[in-house]
Amino acid sequence: MVESLNTQAGKLIFATASVSSLLGGRALLDGLGLWDWLALALLFLIGLLVVIMLWPYYNFTFRFDPEQLLQDFVDKNPSGSM
Repeated sequence: MVESLNTQAGKLIFATASVSSLLGGRALLDGLGLWDWLALALLFLIGLLVVIMLWPYYNFTFRFDPEQLLQDFVDKNPSGSM
């Protein structure tokens, strides 16, 4: 889940950066109009949403406990010989 969020956020950053760099300069040649301000607001909103997606959360729960796995499979006494 964590990796998926980071991947999706990276794709969103890439798409936003590509579109804003390709179309932003051309759109701002004639000054700032209503649509230009709306586009800038949406650009900053997307940036804010990406930051929220990538904010480190420390309350993740995982399916397996590493200590329990080590006790069960690595530190276990062998039950018999071959």
